[in-house]
Amino acid sequence: MLSRGQQKTLSLLMLMALASIHKKLLNETPAFMVDDISSELDSAHRYNLIEQIIDFGGQLLLTAIDENDLKIATSTPISKFVLQEGEVLVL
Repeated sequence: MLSRGQQKTLSLLMLMALASIHKKLLNETPAFMVDDISSELDSAHRYNLIEQIIDFGGQLLLTAIDENDLKIATSTPISKFVLQEGEVLVL
């Protein structure tokens, strides 16, 4: 039995393993899309998983209810968007 956080971590790591195989076989880096990264994950696990995905390369799209859940220390350029009243705004 795994907790919900452990399930989420395991599923993300399995997807990263599949992406690694895809990258090796097709020489293409898949994009990662993770909805509500902060649910079931504490800040340390969330930070670690985000950093691993960024180190893998390619695009990473994350959603969160609280902007503070997406704060990471990286030299990689980051674009932020917010959905407000049905419109997407670039921050």
